[in-house]
Amino acid sequence: MLTSLLIAASFALLPDPTPLETQRAKYVIDFAKMAYATPETEHADERRAASIRHQLDRLKGKVGQSAPSLLKALSLDQEASAIEQRIDFVSHLHWMLDTTYLESPSNGYSTPWLARELQDVDEKAFGRFERDEPKLKPFRYMLSRGWKGKSHSMPEVESLLMSKLEPSVQGWQAPLFEQLSTLPPGADSRKLHAFTLLRLSEALNRTAKLHKFNSVVDEYCFSLDLEEKDVKRILEDLASQKDLTIEVNTLRKDHPRKGPAPTFLPDEAVADVLEALEPLGPEYQTEMKALFDPSNGRIDINGGPHRSGLGTGWGVPASQPSIMYWPIFTGVYDDLDRGLSHEGGHAVHYQLMRNHGVPTAYSDGPGYFFESFAEFNQIMLADHLYQKESDPARKLFFLGQVIDKARYPLYLAPFPALEFAIHNGVLNHTVQTEADLDRLAEETWTRFGATQSKTGDPIWARNETYYTHPLYNINHLMGAVLAVTYYQAYLANPKEFVPKYLDLMRNGFDAPPAKLLHRFLGIELNDPKLVGRSTDFLRSRLAEYRKLMEAT
Repeated sequence: MLTSLLIAASFALLPDPTPLETQRAKYVIDFAKMAYATPETEHADERRAASIRHQLDRLKGKVGQSAPSLLKALSLDQEASAIEQRIDFVSHLHWMLDTTYLESPSNGYSTPWLARELQDVDEKAFGRFERDEPKLKPFRYMLSRGWKGKSHSMPEVESLLMSKLEPSVQGWQAPLFEQLSTLPPGADSRKLHAFTLLRLSEALNRTAKLHKFNSVVDEYCFSLDLEEKDVKRILEDLASQKDLTIEVNTLRKDHPRKGPAPTFLPDEAVADVLEALEPLGPEYQTEMKALFDPSNGRIDINGGPHRSGLGTGWGVPASQPSIMYWPIFTGVYDDLDRGLSHEGGHAVHYQLMRNHGVPTAYSDGPGYFFESFAEFNQIMLADHLYQKESDPARKLFFLGQVIDKARYPLYLAPFPALEFAIHNGVLNHTVQTEADLDRLAEETWTRFGATQSKTGDPIWARNETYYTHPLYNINHLMGAVLAVTYYQAYLANPKEFVPKYLDLMRNGFDAPPAKLLHRFLGIELNDPKLVGRSTDFLRSRLAEYRKLMEAT
C-alpha cells in the first residue's frame, strides 16, 4: 500500500506535458503499418528474395543468349531488388529510431556476374533483342549505364575480393568519426581526425585506381554522370562571386537579428508547410498531407533516447510507402525548414515515383537530383512565410531565411572544393599532414570569400560527411544551384513551371540527369551562365532586405 502511495505521489510531482510535447507525441512511426508488422513477414520476404536469386543464378552464362533469357534475368533481378530494398528500408528505420538496434546485414544474394553479363550485351545486340521483345525497351538506359562503366569493371574474382574487403577499406571511418566526435576540441582531436581523413583518402584513391579511374574524385563524378572538369568549372564560377558572399556576410554581421526568432508548435508548423507548398498542385498536396497525418504512422518527430541525429525522408517506390524522420521537433525554424519541408519533400518525391509506377531500376539516381527537389521546398517555405507576414520583425526574420536559401550555393561551395583538394592532394602527395589540411582549408575558404570559425576544431575535422559519406557534399551544392534555378523559373511562370516540374519528379531516373533537366524544364546543366543567373534572385532579395531593415 505504501509503495503504491509513493508511486502515485511521484507521478503527481511530474509536470504536465507542454503543448509542444503533447502535439509532437502524435507524430510517431507505426511499425504495425509498415511492410513488416511481425518478424515472420520479414523472414518470409527474405526467403522469397533468396529463392528469386537462386532462380537468377541458374541463368548464369545464358543471359545474353536470347531476348527471353535477357528479359527473364532483368525481371528476376528487379523483383529481388525491390524485396531487398524493402527489408533494408525497415531495418534502417528501426536503427534510426534506436541506434542500439542491430541492423540486418544485406539480405540478398550477391550477383556480380550479372552486371558483367549485362555489359556483354552491347548496344547492337540489345537493339536486336529489343525488336524481338518490346518489353525490354524500359531497360535500355539501365544497360547503357553498364556499357558506359564497362571499362571500369574488374574481373569476377577481383570484384568478389573487393566486395569482401570493402568494409575494411571504407566501412570503418563512420563509427570512428562518431567516437572522435566525443573528444573535446584540441590538438589531440585534430591529430586523430587528420590521421583518419588522410588514411581514408589513400584507401579511396587506391580503390578508384583499381577501377581505372584517375582518382576517387574522378570516380565519384562519373557515378553522378558528371565530368570532374565541369564540376570544377561550377566551383570556379561560384568562387568568382566571392564579393557577393562577402556582401551577404557583412550585411548579416552589421545588422544582427532583432528580437527572438519565431517558434512553432508541430501542428502549426505542418499547416505552414502545407500552405507554402500548395502551389505545387493537388497530387503533391494530397501526398504531403498523407505523410503528415499522424494516423498514417509515417512521420516521426517525437524524439527520445538513442535516436539517429540525421533526418531523412525515404521510401521504396516499388513496394513501400515513404516515411519522414526528424530527430526531435523543438519548435525552432529549422524543424520546419530542414525537417518538414526538406525531409518531407524527399518522402513525397518517393511517393510520386511510386504513384507513377517507376520501376526499381529507375527509382534511384544522383543525390543532387533528390537534394534539388527538397531544397526547392525550403525556398518555397521561406518566401511564402516572408510574403504573408505582416509583423516587421518576423517579416525581416523570414526574409533572412530566404536570403540564406538563395545564397546556399555560395555558402556550400567551399565544402566540396576543399574535399576535392584534399583527395587530389593526397593522391599527388602534396597533402600529407595536419598542417597541410589546415593550409588547404584556409586557402579554400579565402578563395570563396568565406571565413572559418575560429573556435573548436577546423572545418575538415568537423564536417561529418567527409568521413561518413565521402564526396557527397557535391550533391548538396549541385542540388542548391538547381533549386534556386527552379525557383526563378517558378516565379517567372508558375503555371508553366509546376506541371513540368511535377512530371520530372514523377518520372524517376530513366535518362542521364542533363537530359532529364533539358527534357522537362529546359535547363542546361552545362550552361556556363547557370551559376551567374542563379545569383539574380539573391541580389533582388538583398535589395528588399536593406529596404525592410531601414523601415524596421
